[in-house]
Amino acid sequence: GLYQATFVITFIIISLLAWRRASGVKSAADFSLADRSLPFTGVSWIIIGTLVGGVSTVGTVQTAYTHGISACIFTFGSGVSCFLLGCFFARALREEGVVTVSEYLGNYFGRRFQYYSSIFNSAGMFIHVVGQFLASIAILQSVFHFGDFSSIFITALLIGIFVVTGGISGAGLIGKIKFFMLYLIMIASAWLALKNGGGFSEILSRLPEGEGMLDFSVYGVKAALVDMGSMLIGVLSTQIYLQAIFAAKDVRHARNGAFLSAVLIPPIGVFGIIIGLYLRAYFPDLGVKSAQALPFFLYHSFPAPAAALFSAGILLIVLGTASGLLLGVTTNLYNDFPIK
Repeated sequence: GLYQATFVITFIIISLLAWRRASGVKSAADFSLADRSLPFTGVSWIIIGTLVGGVSTVGTVQTAYTHGISACIFTFGSGVSCFLLGCFFARALREEGVVTVSEYLGNYFGRRFQYYSSIFNSAGMFIHVVGQFLASIAILQSVFHFGDFSSIFITALLIGIFVVTGGISGAGLIGKIKFFMLYLIMIASAWLALKNGGGFSEILSRLPEGEGMLDFSVYGVKAALVDMGSMLIGVLSTQIYLQAIFAAKDVRHARNGAFLSAVLIPPIGVFGIIIGLYLRAYFPDLGVKSAQALPFFLYHSFPAPAAALFSAGILLIVLGTASGLLLGVTTNLYNDFPIK
């Protein structure tokens, strides 16, 4: 139908934009670090493009639907992590002139430590990729009603395409496109949720009582603190986020790129919470399909062409994060191990 056709056309156009960037990659250094020439906006596009993915969008709406305002943990934690990255780590990391965080640690603790940290870093990124797969599967099944195997295969294929199209520069381009599409989608969706819900106060009045939707009682304060700590450690040790710092023109651009990311990421969580609370108030029967809460909202709230455009944008956001993480893994394997 029109919905599926618009979805496919939108995604093809975005993919072609990424492929154009691939022709500008001339060397391994250009692929991994864009010859250390990125301005602060380029640094921020890579961080946002990778950090803001399925968990920040599909996952935040789902968590807001099931647990309320505790869904802010990931995006708020991301913002705090980027702020700390700019304050305390950007200068040291950029001045060291390394390619990977494992190489940075190896300069101080030895080559063997570099190998071990690279392996653990790569394993951690693979775990994060799983979350993007789950979000992508939810979108593909919502739009095309694919089975699990087909959704997984298509997701893996698309991620592979994004990884090889331009390296870190391609990740920056995708991140820039993602940012503008992300804000457009989430602002329009939050506005429509407030409009259809009769305002925020009306939405709150319709939420089920005694389920802790407006505090952390259901999610758990301890669990929230643990997740926040994990978020901080994850951002400050994951290759692709630090790779953006390594690729900056200089320390100032590295630091400002991290600060810009810290400002731009948290509002995305606020928009997601509004959407999730609206769905919980007016569509309480989603139940086990809560993972598809955001695609459900897009499909039922916007005209078919706009819903398809937005759904394709959300899929781009998810795949951009997964491909950025896998770019970090490949950079680790190429630079930290002697077999080339």
